Amino acid sequence: YRHIEHIPSWAQAYRFRRTILAQESASQGEALLLDLAASIPGAMFRLEHRADPGWCFSYVSPGVEALFGLTPDQACS
Repeated sequence: YRHIEHIPSWAQAYRFRRTILAQESASQGEALLLDLAASIPGAMFRLEHRADPGWCFSYVSPGVEALFGLTPDQACS
């Protein structure tokens, strides 16, 4: 028999598992959204208002290149 310094409680283990599942779900949701954005005609974007520089694109789908000749990175900068 070995003495184990710390064994997480069931509540801690449950919270840890719930956190992992939420992260996996968010990753799957993001992957689905990116796949959708790449497959629709036109472009999707997310416009955010920030204190500086004001309004800016935080996300632009790959479809922006066909419409305006800009890469998503160029459109976001």
